[in-house]
Amino acid sequence: NPTADFSANIQDFCLPAVVEFNNLSTSISNQAVVQWNFHDFTDIVVDTAKTVIHEYQEPGIYDVSISITDINGCSATDTALKYINILPPVTADFTSDPPNGLTTTRNKARFFNLSFGADAYSWKIDGLKIDSTFNMNYAFPQETAEVYEICLEARSILTGCADTICKMMEVLEVSSIFIPNGFTPNGDGINDEFGAVGRGISAEDFSFQIFNRWGDLLFTSTKLNDHWDGRFNGTLVQDGIYSYKLVYRLEDNKRIQTEVGEVYMLK
Repeated sequence: NPTADFSANIQDFCLPAVVEFNNLSTSISNQAVVQWNFHDFTDIVVDTAKTVIHEYQEPGIYDVSISITDINGCSATDTALKYINILPPVTADFTSDPPNGLTTTRNKARFFNLSFGADAYSWKIDGLKIDSTFNMNYAFPQETAEVYEICLEARSILTGCADTICKMMEVLEVSSIFIPNGFTPNGDGINDEFGAVGRGISAEDFSFQIFNRWGDLLFTSTKLNDHWDGRFNGTLVQDGIYSYKLVYRLEDNKRIQTEVGEVYMLK
């Protein structure tokens, strides 16, 4: 007569739960019919393989049965009561205020925990644990613009079930431009050149020109880092007031802007 027996790799699972069952039944016939009943309102599974995979969709405690019938009609059944325990799921989620638009000067955010099924939490930024509170306040570094990975792990202390969600948050550089009103090209390494400086200035649509009082063009460039050294055709011009025209676009503003002004040169 055949004997029915089975085992499972684990008996306590967190949803989503995929369970591997091992058929330990024996029969003198290789043509025996094996039926599995997982008692979770799914169809009975007919499978003679030594390993059967079953996925549970709902939390609960389930019986499991296996039946084997040989070619002579002899059969055996093994039922394990309350054998599989499918634990309630934990779902991690969060939102932030502001949801986007952080900058190197407006760098503080609050993260609101929207998880359920959990009672322990771990916040990480770029893999570094920052906090274990329900919600989190955080001030991002002001030195550089960066894209950060924010992760929240939510865990049930009772069941051990856990879930993790990660979201990206970009901290943008604040665009700014500064144009000095004077410079001293005397070769002392201090304030020897004149040009626009700042952060977040687009390399595209950039133009910088210097004119004398009669409107003659003394210097022109379309490169951000090209500054006027006070020379025209290799010779320092006279001390005095010179006009400039600057065309530029900041990276956080699509509009092209033009600045016209004067600079005082003193050797």
